[in-house]
Amino acid sequence: MVILLYKHTKRIVVLEIIFSLFISIIAFKLCYLQICKNNVYLAMASDMWQRSFPLLAPRGYIYDTNMITLASNIPTFSLAFMPYQIKDKYEVASRVGEILGVDRDELYNKINKNISIVRLNGAGRNINDDIARRISLLNLEGVYLLQDSKRYYPYDNMLSNVLGFSGVDNQGLAGIEAYYDNYLKGTNGSLNYYMDAKGGLFSNLESNIVSPVSGLSISLTVDFNIQSILERELNNAYVKYNPSSIMGMVMNPNTGEILAMSNYPNYNPNNYKEYDSYLYNFNLPVWKSYEPGSTFKVFSFAAALNEKKINMYKDTYYDTGSVKVVSPLYIIFSRLHWINTYTVQIVPGIANVFGMFLLRQYMLGIHDSVLESARLDGMGELGIFAKIAFPMSAPAVGAFLILQGLAKWNDFLWPVIFVNDMEYQPLMVLLPLLTTESSSIFATPWTLEMAGCTVATLPIFLLFLLFQDTIMQSVTLGSVKE
Repeated sequence: MVILLYKHTKRIVVLEIIFSLFISIIAFKLCYLQICKNNVYLAMASDMWQRSFPLLAPRGYIYDTNMITLASNIPTFSLAFMPYQIKDKYEVASRVGEILGVDRDELYNKINKNISIVRLNGAGRNINDDIARRISLLNLEGVYLLQDSKRYYPYDNMLSNVLGFSGVDNQGLAGIEAYYDNYLKGTNGSLNYYMDAKGGLFSNLESNIVSPVSGLSISLTVDFNIQSILERELNNAYVKYNPSSIMGMVMNPNTGEILAMSNYPNYNPNNYKEYDSYLYNFNLPVWKSYEPGSTFKVFSFAAALNEKKINMYKDTYYDTGSVKVVSPLYIIFSRLHWINTYTVQIVPGIANVFGMFLLRQYMLGIHDSVLESARLDGMGELGIFAKIAFPMSAPAVGAFLILQGLAKWNDFLWPVIFVNDMEYQPLMVLLPLLTTESSSIFATPWTLEMAGCTVATLPIFLLFLLFQDTIMQSVTLGSVKE
C-alpha cells in the first residue's frame, strides 16, 4: 500500500514539474513579446489601425529668365469617403452626386465597397471653392474634403510645347514638366489617424499630419518679352498663310541660350485633354528633322572659299537643266521599252551570272557513267541536258530560285532606278511611303508601318512552309560526299 501511494505521489510531482515548466515557458514568451518585441508589435498594430489621407505636394514654379511666372498652382480640394462611417450610403451618393454632376448609382457603387477609404477621381478631384463649400454645408458623416492643388499656366498657349503640362496627380506628362518632374513634384505628405474595424476613431490615439514638401522651382533661359514677340509673329504668319505647321526659335549666339521657342498649331496646357495628342506630344523645333536645303549653301560656299578651293571672281558654273545618263543598262532597257514594266524586274534576275555558275558547278558533279550510258543509248547532248542533267540538278535550280526570289523580293535600288510608275513598283519600294504619305508633321504611324512589314514578310514565311524540304536541300547542297 505504501509502495503504491509512493508511485502515485511521484507521478503527481513529475506532472507538476512539467506543468510548471510549460507555464514558465509561456510566461517567459509573453514577457519577451511584451517587453523586448513591444515596438515591433506596436508598429504592426499601428499599421493595421492607421489610415492615411494623402496630401499632395505643390509643384515648384516655372519662371522665365526675368522671374516671370510661367507655371504656378491653384489651391483646390479633393473628395474622399470613409464607407464605414457612412450610415445611409444611398443618400450620400444622391446628394453629393447631384452637386458634382455624377450619376447616383455610379457613385453609390464606388462608396459601397468594403475598404477604408475611397478617393473619387475625375469629378472628385480639383474641386473649386464653390463646389467644396456646397459639399461642406451638407455636413455628411464620412465625407471629407482634402486640400489639393491644380497646375495653372497663366499665359495659356504661350510656350505650351516647351512647358508641357502635369496630370491630375501633379505628375509631369510632357515638356519641361515631364523632363524635370523629379525636381518639380516635391514630396507628398499625409493626414494619419487611427480607426477600428467598424470605422470609429480611437479616442486615445492622436492623429498626426506629415506636411508635404513643395517641389523645387525652375528658371528657364526663355525671355518672356522675346517669347511674346515670336508668338505674335508666328501667329500672324500662321493666320495669313495657313501652313500645316510653323515654328521659330531665338538663340543668343554668344552663349547658346534659347531666348524663345514656339510652334503652331499649339494648345492650351490648362485644358490639354480637349486637344489631340499629336499637338502636345512633340515640340517641333526640337523634335522635327530640319533639312537645311539651299540655306546651307552659304556654309558650303564659305568653307570652299576658306580652303581656297574656288575663286569667286574667276570660277563659274553653268546649269544646263538636264543630266546625261551614261548607264548602258538603262539605255538598253529604254530601247527595249522595258522601263516602268514588270519585265525589267523579272528578266534580268533570271539571266543571272550567279545562277549560271551555280548550275554549272552542280552539273559538273554528275557522274560521267550516267552521261556515257545515255550516249550509248543514242541520246543527243540536248536530250541528255533536258532529260538527265537538268532534272538531276533540281536542288540547285530550287536553291537558285529561292535565293534569287528573296533577293528580288527585297530589292530596293533596282526598281527605284528603272521603275518610276507606282503601278509597277514592288512592295519594298512602296513600304516607306506608308510613313511619308500617312504621317503628319507631328507623328509617324508606326502601327501602319509594322502592319506593312508584316504583310511583306508573310509571302516569305509561306514560301518556307511550302518548300522547306527544297530549302533544306539547297542549304546542304554539296556538303555531303557520296
